[in-house]
Amino acid sequence: MKKWILCLLILLIASSGMARPRDRKPEKWRGHEKPREMVDAFRLYRLTEELALNEEQTARIYPRYAEIARKSEEHREETGKAVKELKKLLEDGKTGKAADLAESIHASRAEFFLEQQGLRDEIFQLFDEEQKARFILFERKFQKHLKKVMDKRERGRRGRRAGKPGAERGPGRPGGPGVPHPGGW
Repeated sequence: MKKWILCLLILLIASSGMARPRDRKPEKWRGHEKPREMVDAFRLYRLTEELALNEEQTARIYPRYAEIARKSEEHREETGKAVKELKKLLEDGKTGKAADLAESIHASRAEFFLEQQGLRDEIFQLFDEEQKARFILFERKFQKHLKKVMDKRERGRRGRRAGKPGAERGPGRPGGPGVPHPGGW
């Protein structure tokens, strides 16, 4: 079964990479050109292990996760373009058009989240009773792990900016322990 799952995983990664437009500069993270795909593949691998999915479940769940990833990428690209246009409209003082576009972005976001929730509900219904409980715990654990990795990545990035303002953050420095960063957050 492990070989079968590995083949599906490789197929999923390869097919999602083919769907991406080639004119866009790929993202890089620790030498990987497609970090989101790497995270998605890791998520599926861990999900398969944590929930002890059988072959039938795996065959039905993986395409749904691929659909979620594809739609998420499409939504990110569409929203990114719309936000750039929104910034331009505001800079040009066209607040009426900007407000209409903001409403459109908001409605699109709501529609996207409903669609994503529908796909997640379909996945959830494929689990048995124990797997449903384990799935809820898995998602929470995975999100915490992902946040931890991203925080560690950000701390590492700050450390590599040696010699630049704000690179060293210690006590008494903006953003250091006990001293709030002047930009908020």
